[in-house]
Amino acid sequence: MQISSAALARHDLHWLLGSLCSLYRLPFDAQLIEQRFPPPYTLATFHEAARALGFRSGEGMQTHAEIRLGERTVMEYLLSPVKKAWHEAGRER
Repeated sequence: MQISSAALARHDLHWLLGSLCSLYRLPFDAQLIEQRFPPPYTLATFHEAARALGFRSGEGMQTHAEIRLGERTVMEYLLSPVKKAWHEAGRER
């Protein structure tokens, strides 16, 4: 499996890495990432930077990403897995 060479915007790379670090309560400094991993940014760059921050990432890792555009409240975001499970449970009878 080859990692895609699709381009990532600088702010997208920062958001992805910053979100991972925030989720695991790790410090994150976007300027240090830019110094160590200069542009252009690709999915391969993301994997390299994630590994440098201590995450397991790269070939052989299965990923699923879903990007939705629009606005939702925080409560809608937090309750969406519950709503989905409830809807699917009702259909499985």
